[in-house]
Amino acid sequence: FADRTYLLTPMENGRYFMTLLGYGKENQPPTTIEDCVEFLKTTVEPERGLYALKNWKVVFPFSSFIDQKSILRRFENYSADQWPQNFIVAGDAVASFNPTYGQGMTAATLCALATDSVLLNHALNHPFNDFHGLAWYIQRQIAAVTQELWDIGNTEDLQRRTTIGKRTVVTKVRGYLTGKLVN
Repeated sequence: FADRTYLLTPMENGRYFMTLLGYGKENQPPTTIEDCVEFLKTTVEPERGLYALKNWKVVFPFSSFIDQKSILRRFENYSADQWPQNFIVAGDAVASFNPTYGQGMTAATLCALATDSVLLNHALNHPFNDFHGLAWYIQRQIAAVTQELWDIGNTEDLQRRTTIGKRTVVTKVRGYLTGKLVN
């Protein structure tokens, strides 16, 4: 896996959004055009990125986001008796993902859908408004959908030598299979 890469994403009105990605402190993306040129020269296929910088007009200032850590909080490990009634935790409060993969909005959406599904099922099967333990059950469903996204991002992160974390047989196999799928 390359420690430096870039994306050119088509936008409206013939515009493109360029994203420079660097893994590890020594590969942080730059914020000036001159430094971007040097950064792009070190990527696997720099030609398109260099062409874009040379020939396209920059309409937004450069910005940099350095924090790439992922955090997963295990609220589902509380028992039903320990969990507060009518209280759920979702989105970034459950899992903060490395922004490289764009999983944050997906995680928040999946948390909302899991909550909606549980509430709808509960309303259909419990018409007398017995909500005891419902928040705890929702929290467990949120954990399940979040875990799937966590496994995807964590597997990818652990393929990089700069990532701190335990590399298990499972993450190594997932990484290998993901690499085969992508390539």
